[in-house]
Amino acid sequence: MGGGELLQFDLFVMLAPFAAGVSALAIIVSWVSRRAPGFRALIAYQVACLGFIIVNTLELVDPSLEGTLFWAKLGYLFVGLVPVVWYAFAREYAGRGGPLLRQTLALLLVIPAFSLFLVFTNEAHLLVWRAYDMVPVGAYLHMRVRDYGPWFWVFSAYGYALFIGGTWLIVREFARVKSVFRRQALIVVTGALVPAFTHAVYMFKLIPGFVKNYSPIAYAVAGVCFTVGAFRYRLFDLMPVARSLAVERLADGIILADERGRLVDANPAASALIGLDLGQHVGASVLEFAPFLAPFYPEAAQGGERRLCARRPALTELPAPFEVSWRCGDLALWLEVAAARVEGRGCRSRGLVISLRDITRLRALVAENAALARTDALTGLKNRRAFEELAEREALRAERHNAPLGLLVVDLDRFKAINDERGHLAGDHVLASFAAAMSASLREADVVARLGGDEFVALLPEVDEAGLVHAATRIVAAARALTLKFDGAPLPCTVSVGAALMSFDRGGNDTRALIEVLFARADAALYEAKRSGGDTYSIAPQPA
Repeated sequence: MGGGELLQFDLFVMLAPFAAGVSALAIIVSWVSRRAPGFRALIAYQVACLGFIIVNTLELVDPSLEGTLFWAKLGYLFVGLVPVVWYAFAREYAGRGGPLLRQTLALLLVIPAFSLFLVFTNEAHLLVWRAYDMVPVGAYLHMRVRDYGPWFWVFSAYGYALFIGGTWLIVREFARVKSVFRRQALIVVTGALVPAFTHAVYMFKLIPGFVKNYSPIAYAVAGVCFTVGAFRYRLFDLMPVARSLAVERLADGIILADERGRLVDANPAASALIGLDLGQHVGASVLEFAPFLAPFYPEAAQGGERRLCARRPALTELPAPFEVSWRCGDLALWLEVAAARVEGRGCRSRGLVISLRDITRLRALVAENAALARTDALTGLKNRRAFEELAEREALRAERHNAPLGLLVVDLDRFKAINDERGHLAGDHVLASFAAAMSASLREADVVARLGGDEFVALLPEVDEAGLVHAATRIVAAARALTLKFDGAPLPCTVSVGAALMSFDRGGNDTRALIEVLFARADAALYEAKRSGGDTYSIAPQPA
């Protein structure tokens, strides 16, 4: 046995642990993304490569004839599995995964499983090997087949068919896709061709004197290529054919319309948002089922025919994205609508890609956050900011209609003592209870707010002095009627109310300044009520 052959075996044994380590690392790295499309097929391929390296190395280093034969036979498990998982990987890359692929894989595994059975029972029928020798090469024992049986060629042809089929899917997409996908497709093609070429060199003796099958190492190299493609070039994020599949699975609706506004295609999300099976309306005007798209087709909306194609793109500028209210069955939705032009040669538009995004929940959250920003968290009343805005609005209305406007400023009596003696939780209980009682004692049109601490305020539109007195009396009585307890002990609750009334002359008033004057007069009346001992109200005299 020549030194060249021994060198081939020594090199393989040195490279095998490194290749196995790289494959194991690739499996660990890919496992994190196992739920993403395509990664399960990639992991299965890497596992098969790792198993093939381990078994092939054990076949070489096992010193016994029985052990070498066993590992050689077990190697057929991975020799048969690798082409199948490679084909599955290529199908996933080309966007042809899903339930159908899983059913196909079950059928594709029949021949490898049957071949493994024949390998382990070969002595009874010689369908895989007819003759072989166990050849010592230095410290190694090499199984060299002299004559293959008929089933071996069937098995090999089957594996090559799967490899060629998978590689063809990748090469075809490589030829079809734009440059953005070329790098990832190239690295996948490289990964496919390396083991195919290596196996061909071994099987067909293309290199004289080359007796060791380096296919396990080549499979590991391919696995590295695929892993690099998956993470460096975002292999499965940019699958060319799977772009259409991605559109099908988008939560956003996608509508493709031609230059005259006729429906060409739509994804399931668009049908769900519109409330129709748009597949049944191909060729119809999009305005028939989505009239809110009229801004994209103004002439069509007016009964004319609108062509978006033009040699001067400036003439076909599209409206900016907009929001629209839309009813889909019993659901009231808000949609964000945007469009992009599909251009052909010579800057001619071939139509529009229109996206529909359901922003109903987003708008509700925005409205909820806006309401929270204007609401006192403890009492649920309006806060100072919201009250000041509403007060100015009510003052402008009162001025416009020459109507009076009343203001009540309310303070809880001896509230600091409650906080100091009973704690802030007790004080919060008093504040929340009184806020509810105060709101219940006033009209629906009155604006009630908590300005901070124990200070409350109420704005009473279109009220005369008698009505102002009645409102102040009701608030004092409502507080007095509260029977509050905290930790089993009663909590006192009385209030002082300062009230002021203002009439507006028509026109020429500084509304903000008049509101400040109204507050100052109500505050002065409040201090008068407190000086009287609290649990009462005071009305500010009308200005001279």
